[in-house]
Amino acid sequence: MKLIIIGGGIAGLSAAYYASKHLPGAQITLLEAGDRWGGKIATERVPWEGGQFVIEGGPDTFLATKPWGVRLCRELGLEDRLHGTSKGKSGLAPRTYVLHKGRLEPLPDGLAMMLPGKVLPMLQTRLLTWPQKLRMGLDFVLPPSQNDEDETLGAFISRRLGRAAYENLIEPLMSGIYAGDGDQLSLLSTFPYLRDLERQYRSLARGAMTMYRQRVARGKATQGSRSAFLTPTTGLAEIVEALVAHLEGQGVNLRLRAAAQDVTRTAAGWQVRLADGETLTAEALILATPAWVSAALLRGVDADLAAALGRIPYVSTATVTLAYRLGDVPRPLDGYGYVIPRREGRRALACTWTSTKFPHRAPEGYALLRVFIGRAGQHLSLIHI
Repeated sequence: MKLIIIGGGIAGLSAAYYASKHLPGAQITLLEAGDRWGGKIATERVPWEGGQFVIEGGPDTFLATKPWGVRLCRELGLEDRLHGTSKGKSGLAPRTYVLHKGRLEPLPDGLAMMLPGKVLPMLQTRLLTWPQKLRMGLDFVLPPSQNDEDETLGAFISRRLGRAAYENLIEPLMSGIYAGDGDQLSLLSTFPYLRDLERQYRSLARGAMTMYRQRVARGKATQGSRSAFLTPTTGLAEIVEALVAHLEGQGVNLRLRAAAQDVTRTAAGWQVRLADGETLTAEALILATPAWVSAALLRGVDADLAAALGRIPYVSTATVTLAYRLGDVPRPLDGYGYVIPRREGRRALACTWTSTKFPHRAPEGYALLRVFIGRAGQHLSLIHI
């Protein structure tokens, strides 16, 4: 059997890896239009004064709570190289801050999946006024919605906890994940568990408190358990490099600078025409490409599917990494960084204090910071750095 996979990011590489495992004898070809593997994973290692800076251009971790990443690293022999976020010298997780009215305010302690899991920290936070906190308290008595229709994340949180809680607390955390507009993002496509909490516990806060207590109990039972966020020692590119090495060893045909122009359905399977005019054939085809690329490739195969894919909006973002001597930083980097609500009107949406989060990513005596720029409603071409 012949299989063609288009797209050499982590999705395409993983698809090729598992295809090579479960389809013994298959002739697998992986096509990538660019000149490197990994897609959005882009790691730079910069030697510096006896150490090195590990700089991520794209994602810098993956979630341990979703088991597939850990399992893949285990199979590739990378499990012992995985690091969780640092607990700091005190053994307690450093804070995360929110930029609020131009000041860095600590995120309330006890959050469980973005939601308040403890009452006292929410009463003490300066991110909300007392009337806004009282509005959040209505969540305990408001009946759950019985409507099965989807709604936006912004509408759902505003309905349960109030608009201020959404804008000052949930929106900046959500933007750090999606860089999207919560008033347009589907609840069921992004955080479906929130509706489950509403229906199971009749209150988001009550559900969050239950989750927080369960998480604390699990932590006490499993001292030394790993962080929710994991990354290899010298960056996520280690996973890409291990996948490429494995695929080469399995005889997978890896082709860089091989841009697919269009695909055609045939009686025997699929035909893929490359930009240089070459044509490839296979019985099976996997598209591991962004939605707009898939739309262009499938236009001649399924017009309705191509149109649906073409309507999926994307947001352009950029990261700017900065390194300083610790002595030149005007304040202690006593946290993982800070997020910036949309209402602050800033160009940036977050700043990660990478050398606090992962000390091994910067040489001793240096601070490494990463700023995220661009979110829904912003155009990077209009941003002047």
